[in-house]
Amino acid sequence: MSDARKIAEALDHTDIGAIESIQERLDHPGSTCRLHDVVAGNRKLIAKVTDQETLHERATRELHVLRAIGHRLAGLAPRLIAGKSEDRPGRCIIIVEAVEGPAGDSLRGGDRLEIESILDRMSVAWRIDAEDPDLAALHLPDWGRGTDGERPHRRRAERFKSRGRVMGERFPDCELLHGPLRDEIGERFEAIARSPGDRPARLIHGDLHLDNHAGRAGLRRVRRRHRWAMPQPE
Repeated sequence: MSDARKIAEALDHTDIGAIESIQERLDHPGSTCRLHDVVAGNRKLIAKVTDQETLHERATRELHVLRAIGHRLAGLAPRLIAGKSEDRPGRCIIIVEAVEGPAGDSLRGGDRLEIESILDRMSVAWRIDAEDPDLAALHLPDWGRGTDGERPHRRRAERFKSRGRVMGERFPDCELLHGPLRDEIGERFEAIARSPGDRPARLIHGDLHLDNHAGRAGLRRVRRRHRWAMPQPE
């Protein structure tokens, strides 16, 4: 069955209106799904389709999170229109309202107040406790505490440093400003990441990077959501 037919079947159970077009986005850089631009009932939608067994759990978790707390993430996450998950053959379809706004890469060197406003909106999700009743049935993975070793965050620190070097190469015009700060964070990363065990677990985005962000409307898409022990905002 084609993606277009699967999408049409998922939308049959909504009051969205007649489908006008379904077009696969061939330049989509993501690795977890096939992305389609959909116009239905004079509304622009995005449909994500995956049928790989290795990705089924991740995609299904996204669908369940949007169903459980999507109503609490207005302006931050796209609104869920329809979704379907099948254990066999490992297929998941997620249809959300299209989000308009500049790509995250356009924020480099941007105005500090604009970036702070984006962080303020994202803090709506960060304030949701991992033990919240809306999340109880989701069994979200516990991530961010590191290992039981002597240096529990060593691998994460090395990953931060390597990605920092790539960012420096990708945006050389920002290196003078961001380079020293990135290097300092890299050297102190393990200490920064070591959170007290009595801090409450919070909801965070599991794949947060510039390509996953639309400046005006919040997150372009929501992927995995994880629990992570992190300090409360002051």
